[in-house]
Amino acid sequence: HGGTNRIMEINNPNTGVNIQSHVILSTNGTSGSAGGITWASKNVPGSEKRLGFIGSSYETSNATQLDFYTRNQSGVFGEKVTILGSGNVGIGTLSPNSPLGFPPSLGKKITLYPGATGDVGLAVAGNRLQIYSDNPSADVAIGYDAAGTFNERFAFKPNGALAINGNTGNPGQVLQSNGNGAAAIWTSSSNILYNNTNIVNGTGSITLSPSGVYNADLPGLSYTVNVSTNSKALVSFNIPVHTNSCFSCGASGFYIYLMYDGAIISQFIWNLSNDFYSQLSGSYLLTVSPGTHTINLNANVSSFASPASVTFEYTPPGTVVGIANNIIVQLIAQ
Repeated sequence: HGGTNRIMEINNPNTGVNIQSHVILSTNGTSGSAGGITWASKNVPGSEKRLGFIGSSYETSNATQLDFYTRNQSGVFGEKVTILGSGNVGIGTLSPNSPLGFPPSLGKKITLYPGATGDVGLAVAGNRLQIYSDNPSADVAIGYDAAGTFNERFAFKPNGALAINGNTGNPGQVLQSNGNGAAAIWTSSSNILYNNTNIVNGTGSITLSPSGVYNADLPGLSYTVNVSTNSKALVSFNIPVHTNSCFSCGASGFYIYLMYDGAIISQFIWNLSNDFYSQLSGSYLLTVSPGTHTINLNANVSSFASPASVTFEYTPPGTVVGIANNIIVQLIAQ
């Protein structure tokens, strides 16, 4: 090793398997220190001359630990590493409660790679675990090992971007969970609404009159929803109507009922002059519980004194192109 050395050698001259030499420090003690090996120098300043120590001590009458002492720059000699009888290793702590323990102090705990401008490792700050890379261009990735090959699943970019399976997504996208059986993906929030917006067109006209059939579901304007979680449904409708002519009759009045599983959830009311064409529109936001439900429109003309009939989902003579006759349901999951 260079320098001036003094060497003690214990030589076992035999050959073969398990030919051993030992240094045994024995004691009849049952508690406290069981002795050890000390390094010392007479020339270090101060009264403390010890440089290092490896010793054994009792935890209980039957369990022992190894204690490692060193001297710091200030000349303070103290225990730095402890290996308990359980195998737990403490660095800077005398009572590690896990396979590797550290003292209750803030700052760096483990350096995995000392870089030129920073380190790769773990640290503890106030109420925060810190995982860091060694330079402003390095990622922090999470994945799994398969026979020595790292398979990335998440990566945090130094600019704060999040990569899922290597994909950081596009501006405006959100992270969508696909449940336990598939990886999360980046998706546009508008796509979710796009896929959950449905339109149903009416299938024919119907005429109601206070003196005859005065209440009926509007043909075709029904939609069945199936949701697995509490949701909101924004329901809109557009219905062309014609109030038929009636001599000496007043205005025609009627209701449009929004039905949810056969019950009225909201109602809309109109008064229109006789022999009048109009386009009725309305919207309503309702809460949908998990399960299968039916949303439909119902019309009623029984509550008004005018005997004039009203035709709903009416197609004017000459068939004007583009007249809306529909119900639109937009589902928004919680």
